[in-house]
Amino acid sequence: ISVTTAAREQVTDRVLASGIIEPVEQVSVQPQIEGQAIETLAVDVGAQVKEGEVLATLSTSALQLQRSQLEATRASAVASIAQADALQAEAQAAFEEAVRVSERATNLSKKGISAKATADQASSNAEVAQARVPQGLRDLGAESMFEYGSRVGFWRLFRLFHERRLP
Repeated sequence: ISVTTAAREQVTDRVLASGIIEPVEQVSVQPQIEGQAIETLAVDVGAQVKEGEVLATLSTSALQLQRSQLEATRASAVASIAQADALQAEAQAAFEEAVRVSERATNLSKKGISAKATADQASSNAEVAQARVPQGLRDLGAESMFEYGSRVGFWRLFRLFHERRLP
């Protein structure tokens, strides 16, 4: 028999086993922009990473396509606004001309040089031309809202490209 003094010590046991080792915590990594394909992976599965380290690079092709579409939509909206401006100017000019013709026809009718029916027709034409002027204004308002919407979308994408230093 042997006797010894009690003391605190660390006991190391070894266990030999086979199986699958699972992590204590799993983290799902996904892009902030849904639907973006991953272009390159900078780390391997199971590698240790630090906060802020780039794990993957997203493809910019979908964003570039969306930016091109928004630029085309914006160009179309700007062209539509120019067309609406031209239609507005045309309607205003037609109204002003119809008023001049109406005034001339009324003066000639009062002097007995022209028939009253001609003056009445000219006055009616002026009223029709005047009714067309506000229509051009309504169209211009709708086109301005459309152009504003496409511009907002364009600048949102521009900001995303700038923040991520994309071409």
